[in-house]
Amino acid sequence: MKHEHALRRAPSATGPAYDFTGLWINELSSQMSIVSQEGAQLSGTYTSFVSEGGEPVTGQLAGWANGLLISVTVNWAPSGAITSWVGQLVDPDSADMSIETLWQMTQAIENPDQPDELWQSVLAGADSFHRG
Repeated sequence: MKHEHALRRAPSATGPAYDFTGLWINELSSQMSIVSQEGAQLSGTYTSFVSEGGEPVTGQLAGWANGLLISVTVNWAPSGAITSWVGQLVDPDSADMSIETLWQMTQAIENPDQPDELWQSVLAGADSFHRG
């Protein structure tokens, strides 16, 4: 289904943006630090502790909040990769609140004219974040 068709099913309003600022940690101990929320716009950093080289890697984070919905993108410069997460806050009034997300990461490939390489350049998964 094209996302433009799915937008027809979205509610007309989700309410004011939840305050997502602060530290969020996923199941792999990676840290999403949202340091600024200006209205719906988010910014901060994301540190992954499961990089290919074994060392922590930090990228700049930019995103949006819409009620309990959240979308963030991390640019892993200088490496050739970008990751985006989209999801929503679950149980916002509970000590067990979490952000449940799906993510996709795209990485640079040598030959974008090769369909196999292009499809292999996009990875997908899910993450659950809790307040740190």
